[in-house]
Amino acid sequence: MSLSRWFGAAFAVATLTHPALGQAKADSVSLRFAWPVGMTARVDQEWTRMQIGPVRNDSFTVRSRWRLTVSAHPKGRLIQYDQFAITSLPPATPNRRAGDLDPQQLLARLGSVQPSYVVSTDGEFLGIEGVERTKRVLDSLLAPLMREMAAAAAPPALKTLMENATSVRALTAAAEQDWNATAGTWVGADWEVGATYEMSSEEPSPIIPGFMVPMRMEFSAAERVSCTERETARRCIRLEMISEPDSAALRKVVTDFVAKLAPKDVNVAELFGSMRLANELTVVADPRDLRPYFVELVKAVEIQAAAGPNEPAGRTRRVDIRTARYTYIK
Repeated sequence: MSLSRWFGAAFAVATLTHPALGQAKADSVSLRFAWPVGMTARVDQEWTRMQIGPVRNDSFTVRSRWRLTVSAHPKGRLIQYDQFAITSLPPATPNRRAGDLDPQQLLARLGSVQPSYVVSTDGEFLGIEGVERTKRVLDSLLAPLMREMAAAAAPPALKTLMENATSVRALTAAAEQDWNATAGTWVGADWEVGATYEMSSEEPSPIIPGFMVPMRMEFSAAERVSCTERETARRCIRLEMISEPDSAALRKVVTDFVAKLAPKDVNVAELFGSMRLANELTVVADPRDLRPYFVELVKAVEIQAAAGPNEPAGRTRRVDIRTARYTYIK
């Protein structure tokens, strides 16, 4: 969803503090969506997950590549992803028995599923296309996990969770988040370069229906930069967003979720003394059409847990880092 109305109001407030006449005029930028039909890019992605805590200290990295194409659509633009290839997989999980499902390999494969979607000519997300094909791919990837869950007599609520994660609603939400991170968040902004703008909102969970979490966000067009390492001209802009949910509200969501998923284990949620989640998004794009050259999303979760029956007390921190570099073919 475009935030252009809010951006306009925020920028209007910011102009109240602009220098008086006769002083240097502040640099400003107008961000507009104008991806042309026929635009094609090779996208190289790297995804790293790190976990540090009293029980686990490890990390793994997955590298992949795909093609992005922009086509005409009756409602605007069709954004398609194809020619996907994993160029580097993490090593197999240590001590894994033959035939067992490797969770790291599964995560890497799931990362290869990206549905195509449609946006308006103004850059507003409208919906996904080809959802049936995407669901078939997801179902085939998750089939071994579902068989293991059935053999282990997993709680029915856990199966429901997995089904929700691959539902049309969840796939649409994931595609919209991808679009917003790449371009949609910035559409319509008229910002002073270097200034920071804040807003608050409530965001729904794509997997847990009915859960809303209050969010605080900061946006900025931090500085003008070169679009690629080979360029010297600073024709791109580095855009930044920091979002963080209310910690108390997030903890309540987790507690309520565990209570629904496994009522007998609700005490597990009570072990969480504190929980903090933060997202940092950086995009380098051409402000004239919001064509991206670099996208980095860092998601960090930190939990301070009390000692449990089989778990030591301590702080656990997990960080996911996704970077994507775009090389334009035409």
